Amino acid sequence: MKSILETSRCLIQLFQENDIITFMKYRNHEQWMKYQQFKGLSYEKYKEILLSKPCIEKGIQLAIIEKESNQIIGDLFLLKEQDHYWTGYTIAPWKARQGFAYENVKCLLDYLHSMNILSVYAEVDSQNIASIHLLKKLGFVLTQDDIYVHIKKM
Repeated sequence: MKSILETSRCLIQLFQENDIITFMKYRNHEQWMKYQQFKGLSYEKYKEILLSKPCIEKGIQLAIIEKESNQIIGDLFLLKEQDHYWTGYTIAPWKARQGFAYENVKCLLDYLHSMNILSVYAEVDSQNIASIHLLKKLGFVLTQDDIYVHIKKM
């Protein structure tokens, strides 16, 4: 599978069927995913959604593949809405707090800004302190309740 983006430790690419079982291990983990919406689905439903033809205007889910293990360790979400984008991210609990979220979201932001996308938004539950810290570290700023924006520096 050809990657869409690459970091020093990861490949960011479209989902493959062999990613779904591991994806389900963290996506269906009730406590780990308490702040997420895309969770708790069956294998068949995830397969239908994740392997469908990508459409940025409807939102796409991208697999984060760790190069060392060649396994999925998380995912990124991307949605185009008029002239800006929304993003979301999840890292599997066994890879949490190792810099993978920062590394991969930064790579995505750098790519979007290189394509002259000026603003990228993220919605984060106000109780999700770890995610809020990550967004702030990446340069996002709070715009309204639970909505953060990253603006391309000119």
